[in-house]
Amino acid sequence: MICLFRDAHANHDAGNKDFMSEQDKPAPPDENPASKVSRVLPNSPRKWVIAIVCILVVVVVYVALLDRFTPMTTESYVQAFVTQVAPQVSGNVTAVHVHENQLVQKGDLLFELDARPYQYAVDLLKAELILARKDVRLLEKDLEDATQLLASAQASLDLRQKEFEEFSQAAATQAIAQRDFFEAEARLRENEASTRKAEVDQAKAVENLNALVGDENALIARAAASLRQAEYNLSQTKIFASADGFVSNVQLTKGTYVDSGTPVMTVIDADNWWIVATFPENSLPRLKPQMPTQVAFGMLPGKLFPASVESIGWGVAQGQGVPSGMLLDVEEPTDWMKNTQRFPVRIRLENPDALENLRVGATATVLVYSSENPFLNALGWFWLRIASLLNFLS
Repeated sequence: MICLFRDAHANHDAGNKDFMSEQDKPAPPDENPASKVSRVLPNSPRKWVIAIVCILVVVVVYVALLDRFTPMTTESYVQAFVTQVAPQVSGNVTAVHVHENQLVQKGDLLFELDARPYQYAVDLLKAELILARKDVRLLEKDLEDATQLLASAQASLDLRQKEFEEFSQAAATQAIAQRDFFEAEARLRENEASTRKAEVDQAKAVENLNALVGDENALIARAAASLRQAEYNLSQTKIFASADGFVSNVQLTKGTYVDSGTPVMTVIDADNWWIVATFPENSLPRLKPQMPTQVAFGMLPGKLFPASVESIGWGVAQGQGVPSGMLLDVEEPTDWMKNTQRFPVRIRLENPDALENLRVGATATVLVYSSENPFLNALGWFWLRIASLLNFLS
């Protein structure tokens, strides 16, 4: 009995210990987050390689599509007609009427040169023109005199001819002395020589008077041409603006001596501005004139301006051969990848008001919409918008 009671009590204590051990056993910790990620991401190198290759393929296709259908370039610059102002005559500067970066209108006076030497030349040639006209009147008088002398000589010759014929008949019948016949013949030959001389003199007078340039005698024409050249030189002592624009790079002041043909300032045309964007050659096949574009300027950050393709360049300097008489020098390639050639594309802004804050040489980013695909156009617009916003930081 005592043994049975001990066994039962031992079993009861063991049960209580088991029950207490189940309750006091700590709960298992939460699952590690890294293990959850490991079940989502590929856990073998092969799957990683496939994922990276797929991403690269998608990126390459994406970039290729954008380059073909919505090409964009940051190699773009604002350009305009820049006129070099150079005097056509030499002289000392007597007045400068403009200053750096001034806006001028076509016909505005820019500067003046000393006009006195050129005025003296005009006065001298006016006098020479008067003398040339006087000389022409003398030539006309010479022709008139030569014509009268020729008529007189011809009349005298006719008389001597009749006299000689009469003396010839009388000499044949021995009605006159032989000496009288020879004297009559000598007088005839003398009149013939005088008549020939009068004819030569008249011909010279006619030639001198009829030496014409247009409807004017050569003497008058030469003097008049010299006078016009002198008057032109005199007019070039005042230099005017050839177009509306901005004066830049003024390199003269009062008293400066300038040579003809030497630029002393420039005028940037205020009306004709455009953008030259250089695109890689693989983007050119789809580009056509009048295609819509958008432009973001570095000096106008955050703004996009509508524009269009005006023209596409047909060549660059790398393709121009210079004749030298020598064999072509072929350069060995040094790069692993071929360098893509770029060609200029002229872009014309549709909003001229945007030009007020631009400068020649300003940088721009140009996007061309060469297709009507809304998805690609939206992606191109998005990246252009990002570029325009980044201009705030550059």
